Amino acid sequence: MCIDWKLEKTAPAFAEIRAAQKTVRSQNTLETLFVFAGLHLFSLLLMMGCRRILLAVGAAFCGGTLPAYAAELILLGCTGIPILSYFAYARYIEQRSPRTMGFLRRGALWKYAVGALAGTAMTAGAVMIPYLLGAAAYGGSTPENILPVLGLLPFWMIQGLSEELEFRGYFMLTLGLHASPLSAVCISALAFSLAHIGNAGITHFASVNLLLAGILLALIFLRTGSIWCGAALHTFWNLAQGNLFGISVSGGEQSVSVLHYAPVPGAEKWISGGDFGIEGSIGSAAVYLLAILIVWLLPQAAGNARGGQRPHPSPRSGKI
Repeated sequence: MCIDWKLEKTAPAFAEIRAAQKTVRSQNTLETLFVFAGLHLFSLLLMMGCRRILLAVGAAFCGGTLPAYAAELILLGCTGIPILSYFAYARYIEQRSPRTMGFLRRGALWKYAVGALAGTAMTAGAVMIPYLLGAAAYGGSTPENILPVLGLLPFWMIQGLSEELEFRGYFMLTLGLHASPLSAVCISALAFSLAHIGNAGITHFASVNLLLAGILLALIFLRTGSIWCGAALHTFWNLAQGNLFGISVSGGEQSVSVLHYAPVPGAEKWISGGDFGIEGSIGSAAVYLLAILIVWLLPQAAGNARGGQRPHPSPRSGKI
């Protein structure tokens, strides 16, 4: 098998954004970085402001103390704000349709299903490795939390889609106009890792793992030709970590979980993940590297390859 080290076979995944290239404001890689940084900062500040207001209002209605479950719903729900920000910028500033950010209908359901299964399976593998190495302990189960966890699923779907739209759908694909696919993958993955640098419990090992996660999600996007598989994997990876296994998600504690795993006191953080969660562990590194290898060796999606040959809708149409 001839390995496509330069990712040249993934070029059709950039077909939609190239069809709308004339309306894209950034004209080179540096300008793309500045535009993305501005959008990211704007969305982040708006999201944080909305969270603070809603948390304060919720606490006032609850007599000063907002239940942890309600707080988690608010925190996750507000991640929809970046989705609105990027859609608004693409539509009204650059006159681009959602297709240019990976929102393709063809095969969306089965791609999402595959991503959901992969994300859950990867999390289970990442949890089991520290457990088998004696760095994580199982603390029992709470089956009555299944329904509350299912109630969180739609909100995790918003969160997963939000980060995929930001780092892959907008940033990576726009970079692909001015840089090689491999460069677009690496730069967007680095930005994804750096975006978590202020999270509680972050370590150097966790930052490297997040870089690997960014590379994996970028490759999945390019191999499948749309945002859906990566968004589902991202969603179910986080949901399984926090609300299935009861582990911190990128340093954030969750309100409810069905199972309860925790780092063993005194265990090496690079094995257990420490306060950051399993994303900082050797278990995540192993599953990320294995998944990257598998996705790298997968052939380009046939439908995606044909996508570069078909007529494109007007970038001003706004149609998905």
